[in-house]
Formats: sequence, C-alpha cells, structure tokens
Amino acid sequence: MALIGAEPGLTQPNWLPPADAWPELAECRAEHERLLGIVASEQSAVSALERRFADEDKNHSASLRDAFLGGDEPAQKATSPEDRAAQLAGARARATAATDALVASLENTLAEIAEKAPEWYDLLVSRRADADAKREQARRLVAEADAVAAEIGRMRFWLDRESGRSVLGHFPYAEMALPPAETAVTPDVVGVS
Repeated sequence: MALIGAEPGLTQPNWLPPADAWPELAECRAEHERLLGIVASEQSAVSALERRFADEDKNHSASLRDAFLGGDEPAQKATSPEDRAAQLAGARARATAATDALVASLENTLAEIAEKAPEWYDLLVSRRADADAKREQARRLVAEADAVAAEIGRMRFWLDRESGRSVLGHFPYAEMALPPAETAVTPDVVGVS
C-alpha cells in the first residue's frame, strides 16, 4: 500500500497508455482498470456501511427520544456493536485485499516495464523512423500537389490572356511565370521534430 501512497498517479485509470497507442501494455491496462474498479467498489461498500450505521444511530436516537417523550417503549433496535464491528471488519478486509491485489498488479506491471524498457526504446526508435518516413512522403506529396497547382495557375493566366478574359495581350506559355504559391492550411506539428 505504500506504493500507491507514495505514487498516487498509479491509481489513475489513464496511468498506462491506451491500447491503440501502446498495444504492448494493453493487457496490463485492462487489468489495472479492472482492479481499480474493484477497489473503488469495495471502498464504497465500507463507506456505505459506515453511513448506514451513522443513519441508524441517528434514527435510533430520535426513536428513543420520541418514545421517552411519549411514555412508550422504543420499538427500533440498533445493530449491536458486535454485529457492526463484524460487518465493518469484513468490509474493510475486502477493501484491503482489493487494494493489495492492485498493488501486486502494479508491482508486476512496473517490473515488466523495467524489464522490457530496452526493447521498447528500440521499438520507439523504429516507430519514430516509420513516422518520419511518412512525414517525408507527405512533404513530397504536398510539394507535388503544389507544383501541379502552380502549373494549373500558370495555365489559367495563359488561358485568360488567350481567351480574351484578360485585357493583357497574347503571351507565350513557356515564358509565363508561375503564380505565387497558394497559402495552404497545414497541420500543426509544433513539438514534433
């Protein structure tokens, strides 16, 4: 339990990367999320039991007061301290066991990460190389598209002059300058190098 006390980030459902980003840890993430759910459920059961007994005490006290004011015998009985202690002990034991299971799973996952880190760093280098290759391919495609767009622009300027749409006179296509590059919206790649 000291592990999660010292590292509360380990108790967040998004501690591990999502399966689509890092499939190598998908099974660990699913187990982590499952155990977090169990811990939350067991801790909620303890809290619910504590609230129930507090409400019972409040209602019992009011019932006793009303009975004494009315001269009657109190009808409602409270759960005995022994029964309460037993129920709370059982609920707390379940919550502790669930937390212990989470900690054991976290320790296994951290050990796996430490063991496979060198292999995974190599995998990241490979994935980065693939991403860089895709980016370079995208740059080439954009450059090709820009060249096609510029040529279409030059043809349009020439056609405007030759069709009479432009007031400028006839002009040889081969000497027609390429129009300035169009402003294109490019994806934001800040932070990617």
